[in-house]
Amino acid sequence: MAERLGPCLRPSGMTLRALTILLAVLSLTAGCGDDDPVADDGDGQFASASACPSTSDGTADVARADLDGDGTPDTIAYHPSTGSCGPFLSAAVSGEETTTTLDDDLAVASDGSFAVRVPGRSADIAVLRQEHPRGGFQIVLVAWSAGAGLSTLNVDDHPVFPFVATDTESTPLSARCMEGGFEITQARRHEPIGVVPAWDIERTTYVVNGTSTTAGPAQEVADNVLDQQLRAKYAELVHHRLFENCRVGS
Repeated sequence: MAERLGPCLRPSGMTLRALTILLAVLSLTAGCGDDDPVADDGDGQFASASACPSTSDGTADVARADLDGDGTPDTIAYHPSTGSCGPFLSAAVSGEETTTTLDDDLAVASDGSFAVRVPGRSADIAVLRQEHPRGGFQIVLVAWSAGAGLSTLNVDDHPVFPFVATDTESTPLSARCMEGGFEITQARRHEPIGVVPAWDIERTTYVVNGTSTTAGPAQEVADNVLDQQLRAKYAELVHHRLFENCRVGS
């Protein structure tokens, strides 16, 4: 004989209401978390610099440059990342606060930053130096225009200068101003590598219009230059001499 099953319990209205309340409480509890600030804006990106406070722990003035060409230098401040805000720069230019984000979290060194005046341009460009704690630096150029505000000068969304490592073999390069822009001369390892390592040297010209930068084609300066020749003939590359012909106040 088959075993007789017990009677099925039919949930009453009161039981259903109790279950509904319980599920609602559990849902609210699951949605609650720590009160600590999130690391981004919910889309995997930091909040925009304009939405971040202009002052925070670690904020420091890093450069002075006449960004709008009115004859008065403007102060550029560096803001390290904090909470939902990534690292950014700020400045009060023409009576308005303006900001721009940085691509990485390397600190900007005030003692390595300065302003340059490009021939044919009335406003300065700030040259900022970001330091890597293990050795190396990144040069960032910053300009201002009435339409774009404070901006870093990039080409294809990348800084015009490569990162220079100083804890390994460095990247020999130099830069100088020219009419309407500047040029960067850089040495790259000759390929294929022969019995004795050597360098190829090339130069790229950049035209600056407001906060927009356009790169010309790279032109070969020298080919298969030996280390000793590089140090003797191209010392400005080895010592990373930047914009010595157009620094403001020099």
